[in-house]
Amino acid sequence: MPSSVDIQTLLAMVPAIFFKGYKDWSVDFFDNKVEELTGYAAREFNERTKKWCDLIVAEDMESVRARFMEALKSDGLCVRDYRIRSKPGDTLWIQERNRIVLYEKNKVTSVFGFFFDITEFKHMQLELAVKNEELRIINLHLEEEVHKGLQAFLQSECRYRMLFENTKDLILLADANWCISKINPSALRHLGYATEDEIIGRPLAHLFPDSVKYNDYKQRLLQHALVEDWETQFTKKDGSVLDVAISADAMLCGKTVIGLNVVAREMKEWRNIMEHMLQTEKLATIGQLAAGIAHEINTPLTVILAHAQILQDDFDPESRVFKSLKTIEQQTHICRRIGWDLLEFTRQMPNVYMLCDINQLIDDVTKIMDHPLGIDRIQIIRSFSPNLPEIWGDVEKLKRVYINALNNAHDAIGTDGAILITTCWDEKKRMVKTVVADSGCGIPSEIGQRIFQPFFTTKETSKGTGLGLSITQSILQEHGGTIEVQSPIAEELKALMEQHVRTPLGPGAAFTVRLRPSGLVH
Repeated sequence: MPSSVDIQTLLAMVPAIFFKGYKDWSVDFFDNKVEELTGYAAREFNERTKKWCDLIVAEDMESVRARFMEALKSDGLCVRDYRIRSKPGDTLWIQERNRIVLYEKNKVTSVFGFFFDITEFKHMQLELAVKNEELRIINLHLEEEVHKGLQAFLQSECRYRMLFENTKDLILLADANWCISKINPSALRHLGYATEDEIIGRPLAHLFPDSVKYNDYKQRLLQHALVEDWETQFTKKDGSVLDVAISADAMLCGKTVIGLNVVAREMKEWRNIMEHMLQTEKLATIGQLAAGIAHEINTPLTVILAHAQILQDDFDPESRVFKSLKTIEQQTHICRRIGWDLLEFTRQMPNVYMLCDINQLIDDVTKIMDHPLGIDRIQIIRSFSPNLPEIWGDVEKLKRVYINALNNAHDAIGTDGAILITTCWDEKKRMVKTVVADSGCGIPSEIGQRIFQPFFTTKETSKGTGLGLSITQSILQEHGGTIEVQSPIAEELKALMEQHVRTPLGPGAAFTVRLRPSGLVH
């Protein structure tokens, strides 16, 4: 049998505190290691001045009891982790391992076991949990960044593919051997090939009818890794040639070419664009010249008009001379209108800006137009929203916009019909919106985009110059506004007209004008 000294020596070597516990939470200790842990001497517990439950943190007591009851119902082995308060006030983590001792009728007599200080382990466990959470968050962030990067890459790849597939330019990729590795649909179409397989893998030199030019092109790329707008020719599948301008860059690894990107533009299309630009410049020059001429002839026309009107007073209205003078007056009016149209088209007229009420402005215009429209039995229907924001603009020029719109509507209707004018606030676009809709013949879809072009008209020569809508658009652009056309008109506009007129209505056309209120003009 080991002696008590042997037992004490053995207990001292064990890195734990041996104890015997009782139902009332009193404990017996067999060495002083408990004082090193808790600050309380072993005799304080052995003499029953201190119980073990006095040290257990209150929040942990319920789980401590529950674990004991679980052990009691099983094999009597109880392992439980909980916190205690030391004498200095520190919170320590304890792991208790004990064996429950029972006597007859399964009543608890005592427990034998060990207390282990696991404070450092718990702190490490907590730190590990924190680190794991930080790592989890970092991983989530990395996953998000990878996902974003992947999405950006896919979007970029999609944009590149759309550009590659849909551009009108010819795009070819070549490998390190200067053989074609990829070709876009535009290049296939221009070169006359049905599928990629017909040309993929062929040397790039196959496209050049002039070997000297190809070698020159190759040397330029090798020396500078870039060629821009170099005019040459490509050989098509049928043997004919295509005039192109090439831009190409070489992908280099050191001084070795590992790939080529070639973009070519058909020169015929490019030359057409340049010719169109030259034609536009010519038109602008002619417009300025016409404006100068119009300005110069307006004064003599005014004199001719005045004299023709004065002379009419001297002759009988039924006389031949009176009718000739009337013809001179009418034709002079036409000449003056053409002159003013040319001046306004070239923006020679000065702007006089002021605050204006759009409802009042349109009302003034309709009063002017009521008589000529009434003669042809054309009714003007007004639907104005009250309290619209004021417009900062040139009143006379804006009146011209609506006079042009009403004149166009008059010409489209001829006789017997209606013109609907509405005003409202367009909340979505934050603009004052007006609509001038007519019950006329409508605008064919094939010319809908051309009606704003200068000098385009479907009217007889005596009825228009083709500048009205172009001038209207220019005036609105000066005011930061827009104009759109719709034909046939919307059903709600047609229904509103039908409430006021009984005559049959044509498909009609609606011009929508939007103008910025004074506070939003830039």
